[in-house]
Amino acid sequence: MYSYVCVLSTNNYLEGVLVINENLKHLKSKYKLLCLINENIDDTTRETLSRFNIEYKEMKSINPQNPNNRWAYTFDKLNIFDLEEYEKIVYLDLDFLILENIDNLFEIDRFAMVSDANKDHNFFCSALMVIKPNHKDYIGLVDLYNDTIKNTDCVIGDQQIINDYFDDIYEIPLEYNFLKAVQTELIDSFDFIKNEFVKKHKCKDYYVSINPKIIHYYGDFKPFFVNNQFDDKYCNLYFYYLESVRKQKNEIKKEK
Repeated sequence: MYSYVCVLSTNNYLEGVLVINENLKHLKSKYKLLCLINENIDDTTRETLSRFNIEYKEMKSINPQNPNNRWAYTFDKLNIFDLEEYEKIVYLDLDFLILENIDNLFEIDRFAMVSDANKDHNFFCSALMVIKPNHKDYIGLVDLYNDTIKNTDCVIGDQQIINDYFDDIYEIPLEYNFLKAVQTELIDSFDFIKNEFVKKHKCKDYYVSINPKIIHYYGDFKPFFVNNQFDDKYCNLYFYYLESVRKQKNEIKKEK
């Protein structure tokens, strides 16, 4: 059994799950999305996932080393390695915009991570992974996490733990990890659809990709946090999905 998998550790990232699910359906993926949640996810969020026909599974949160830093809940991601009921999964971060069908990733027959534009070729990004889950790797990763936070004062994330644990990682090309960052700063930008200048959030590119397959809106300020659009040529496509799920959420509220 194959599945896409995402992780929802806090309620305020719910729209990220809904957008990814809408995105995959629109691209006619053969595989459904499973959402891992923890005990902190409230009943309203769980109900919304169910109303959108998104299967979810609760797994116990891996306690953050510091609840106030940006990496606090990323260690919940280690739980995906324990999904032994699945032969293979493709893990997706919630800040993605997928531009074309990526079901071909399930053809990769070994552990794989996407290239990290900010690192050398010996370090990989955990935003996109192909995994054959097994309990042994899960235990090994959690043990390494526990040992690491006991013996270092450095701020680390799940990405560092996963890179340190696996010796042989297949490299998924950078086209699957075109890094951008939506920022809180608003700028004047010409909107060619409205034919006028409007306020948009500034968007920063980390590198140039000729033919990206996935846009990764990296950083603390996520595209599903905004009401104003952002200054990026992919923004209208992202808002197509975002406005669609917001409309569906409003319709669900009216039914209550």
